[in-house]
Amino acid sequence: MGLTSLVVTSWISPSRIEAVQQQPVPKKKPTTTTKAAPVDPIKALYKNGGIIVWEKDGHGLVVAENDLNPPEEGMSQKDGKIACENLVLKGFSDWRLPTSAECELMRTNLCSKNIGNLRDPNGKPVNYTYWTSEKISGNPHMGVLYAFHNGLTSGFGSDGSNCCGGKIFRVRAVREF
Repeated sequence: MGLTSLVVTSWISPSRIEAVQQQPVPKKKPTTTTKAAPVDPIKALYKNGGIIVWEKDGHGLVVAENDLNPPEEGMSQKDGKIACENLVLKGFSDWRLPTSAECELMRTNLCSKNIGNLRDPNGKPVNYTYWTSEKISGNPHMGVLYAFHNGLTSGFGSDGSNCCGGKIFRVRAVREF
């Protein structure tokens, strides 16, 4: 007995081939991706009641968006301290006067980037002098002031609200989180 070869052929009618070729090719279902709305970089800096000055590992410092006293009015260091301690802003009540080092961080991290209302309409740092929480060493009646336009500190009687030349001392509250 010999080996027989078996050939299998398949036959499809031409009409069947045409029917297959005319069928619509299934389209892939479009993948939908939800894009997040663009984030305003300034509003992204708001957290824990104020504008973030610095943050690390979930802790940091925020500053109130505006001064506590109207532009035409100054405050003494004592009144500024009391105003900060009595401030309730966005549900937070642990506000205080900043240190001069914290003012420098505000100047570096916010004022230089035109964030936090620390610049005038012309884009220059505000020409106001702000109270810090500090006293001049050895003199409990002299408070430390900070100037955002030049980054310098100076001292003045902590009970006074106006300086030579009519400059007004300002108050801006900060809080830690």
